[in-house]
Amino acid sequence: MSEHQPSTSSEQPPTAGSQVNNVYTKRSMKYYSVTDTEANSLASEGVTASVYFAVGTFLLSAALSIYTNWIFIDAVNASGKLAKAYVAPILIVLGAISIGMGIFAHKRGSKLWDDIKSHSEEAQ
Repeated sequence: MSEHQPSTSSEQPPTAGSQVNNVYTKRSMKYYSVTDTEANSLASEGVTASVYFAVGTFLLSAALSIYTNWIFIDAVNASGKLAKAYVAPILIVLGAISIGMGIFAHKRGSKLWDDIKSHSEEAQ
């Protein structure tokens, strides 16, 4: 080899750094024609379900914390009795309603997506 020819990377292994190996993959995908209103509905149903689940979880955990505090307290005052008798059950009912609304919103989004898939035709 002449002194004036540049050396190629195959002649000298790299001394430092990383080595890149190209791997080619293939993937089949289905595309669905979705209108703007359908996309907005899908997005809003997902957000609505997430908010309802978050609020329901918060309310149920607040009620559970009232009952947990009730177990470990020595002297119960009037506000503690009121919280255990009225506030915690109301929180449980509201939390269950919120989680139920989240399940309903999730099912509506799933139904909308199923309708989009059922009305789609395979392209030729």
